[in-house]
Amino acid sequence: MTYDISDLHSGNIPPWHGATIVYGRAWMILDHLRKNGFVPDCKTDFKVKTLINADMASLISALEGGDEARVRQSVTSNLRFLTVQQLAETSR
Repeated sequence: MTYDISDLHSGNIPPWHGATIVYGRAWMILDHLRKNGFVPDCKTDFKVKTLINADMASLISALEGGDEARVRQSVTSNLRFLTVQQLAETSR
C-alpha cells in the first residue's frame, strides 16, 4: 500500500467517466487526513480514529486498483473532510 500521496498523484487515472473529479476529491481527502495525523491501517485507543484510519487505507487501495465503485463510495462517505471551496474546485 502506497502512503506517499505524491505517488498517487502521479498515477494513471482510469478512463471511467468522472474519474478526474473523484480522484481529485479523494486526493484532497487523503491530504487532509494525513495533515491531521491520521495514518492508514493504524490502530489507536480511539475507536473513531481507528475507523477513519481503516477508511483511509481502503481508499488508498481502491485508488491504486482503479476500483470505481469503492473509490466513489469512499469519497461520497468522506465528503465531510472537504471544504465548500474544494468541492467547487473539483466540480468544474
